[in-house]
Parts: sequence; structure tokens; C-alpha cells
Amino acid sequence: MTLKTDITADLEDVFFNTDEFAESITYGTATIDAVVSYDVNLHEGGLATWAEGLIVVKKSDVPTFVQRTAVTIGSDAWKTKRELMTDAYTRTIEIEKDMRPRLR
Repeated sequence: MTLKTDITADLEDVFFNTDEFAESITYGTATIDAVVSYDVNLHEGGLATWAEGLIVVKKSDVPTFVQRTAVTIGSDAWKTKRELMTDAYTRTIEIEKDMRPRLR
């Protein structure tokens, strides 16, 4: 095995394994596995309050980044904000969610 083969196998078998680091999320309309980092930043300004997080996804699952794509993690609704990094195998995407209280 080469290093490249080992890294590719580790991405699938370890990092994107839901028994290890990944979680199943809905990205747009597709269910994919992603590594999620919640609440990287919590912002408050005036009436606006929102949280930011990061997701790392396989490039094969998200071939093209599109801003404001719906992302559902558990029951929480997020939107993609910007792509922070991409390499041959993955994309790191910043996500945000509105934290304002909802009146019912």
C-alpha cells in the first residue's frame, strides 16, 4: 500500500465512519456523513443572534460548494456560509444557524 492509498482508506474507514468521528447529516436533499464541529462562534448583535459551526464533507458527496444550502444536523436547521478549505478529498464548510427565539 502507498501512503495515498492509506490516507484514502482512513478517510472512509475512520474519519467518515459514524461509529468514529462522523455524523449523518442532510446536505441539501442528500443524506451524507460529515465531521461536525458545533458552535465555533456564537454571535449577538442587536436583534440578531446566530451560531457558527464547521462541517468536513467528502468531495465526492459535495462536488460543488453552493452558499446558503440547507444542512440539517439532528433536528437543527443550518445554512452553508462559505467554503474555508478544499483539498483532493474533502471540503471544510462553515455553517450558521439562526438562534433568535421563535414566537409560537
